[in-house]
Amino acid sequence: MKFEFKKLLSHKELWIVLALSLIALLLLTFRYDFAGFSVLKVTWQKQPHYYSMTYQEAEPILQKELAQLGPEAQNESSPKFAEATVLKDFQFCINEYKQQEDKMRELVIQMNKDLQEAQTDFARRDLSHALKLYNRAYHYRVCPYNRFLFAFLHMEYGDYLHWLYLLLIVTLLSPLFSAEYETGMYQILFSSKKGKKALFRKKILGGVLGVSAAAFIYTLIAYTALWIHRGLSFQLWAAPIQCIDQYRYCPYALTVAEFILLTVLMRILIGCFVLAIIALVSCFCKKSLAVFAVSGGAAAIPMLLAKLLEHNAEGMTVLKRLGLMRLSYLRDYLMRYETVNVCGYPVSQMMLSVLCTVFLTAFVLVTANIFYTHNNTHRKPVKTCSASQT
Repeated sequence: MKFEFKKLLSHKELWIVLALSLIALLLLTFRYDFAGFSVLKVTWQKQPHYYSMTYQEAEPILQKELAQLGPEAQNESSPKFAEATVLKDFQFCINEYKQQEDKMRELVIQMNKDLQEAQTDFARRDLSHALKLYNRAYHYRVCPYNRFLFAFLHMEYGDYLHWLYLLLIVTLLSPLFSAEYETGMYQILFSSKKGKKALFRKKILGGVLGVSAAAFIYTLIAYTALWIHRGLSFQLWAAPIQCIDQYRYCPYALTVAEFILLTVLMRILIGCFVLAIIALVSCFCKKSLAVFAVSGGAAAIPMLLAKLLEHNAEGMTVLKRLGLMRLSYLRDYLMRYETVNVCGYPVSQMMLSVLCTVFLTAFVLVTANIFYTHNNTHRKPVKTCSASQT
């Protein structure tokens, strides 16, 4: 497994694509001008003061500081203007969270009414489960609300992030099986005592290790670059995901750091699906470039379909339930409480999509294993020169 992993990292094409992907990632992340840099500077100075507080703790301190700045801070030429802008952003954040808590209370009250009126066992189970998730206290952190919101909008709706990741994974994994055919090494490997099944298993494990490393590093770089660009404190990684407007109705108790970790896990799962496709394609294509083209095209189909069906509710529902590449768009699964009726029991939409992806990945891997071992079973052994022949 370690050998296969090291072999993946030895290809020059991978490092070229990795460097280009990193440059593209940074350019697209920082494509906006640093307008209002003084505001960002003041915000960073305010990090230790506010970002570790809940809004209930911060509100009296904030009102006191706003009063101390005085009316002259409203003038754009005033040196206090930047600080007043930041404090107003925090005040806006506090007001939003107050309204958000009121809406959450109204939602819980409505769910209790619906539970009392529920007619089916599934509806009662579904509403009872939803109430357990929603009926809890949220500890909202004070943050620069709009920039926090736009940071996640950038990550969730920036399709280039998902395409770059797909390009990186396909480039990483394409030579995994085809390299032996291009070098002629397969004649030795397929006649070895270790067997073709053991070789296939080690290649898959090496590919999973490579995918895991790529997913972790790519996601960490992407979020770190975006955080720096938006002037956000890394203390906010401990904030509940509900602090972000589009996730206000997320039923799960996730922090931003846990959300990022979940993103890594979903990208690893997507990478494993791509690995399965490459394993199957490599049974028929013996050139890395051909494997890259066919596998990349096959893996891109769900993403292209999502683009074509983005205004078709039924089509998007099917794609979402299948999971696959759609799992990288966590907003589809975490923005609200959503379940599927499975034999009368509510199952999380995300859990169902993950299970579908795991099943499809396993099916493709088993098929690839059959073709891989069968195609090479009848190869003639390599002729060796013995002393008796000389």
